Amino acid sequence: KIIEKNIFDINCFNNLNNEFEIIFIDPPFKEKNVFKLMDNIIKLKLLKDNGIFIIHRHKNENDLLPKEMNIFLEKSYGVSKIIFGNLI
Repeated sequence: KIIEKNIFDINCFNNLNNEFEIIFIDPPFKEKNVFKLMDNIIKLKLLKDNGIFIIHRHKNENDLLPKEMNIFLEKSYGVSKIIFGNLI
């Protein structure tokens, strides 16, 4: 099931009482609120215990992620980087 929403809208998580196995996040490269977004995913328990998150970012961004998140793979492609992680 694919859910397409503007995750920076405060109400976007309403009615999402599921836990997801994969959460793919592709915010605009200049977006600086990635920490807040990931923190909301943790607080609302949207990612299953064995689930993974995937974040698409500019390769030069050094986003601070919540301490509950573990990055296990990071790949660069052109000006992009793809970050794979899970919850610890």
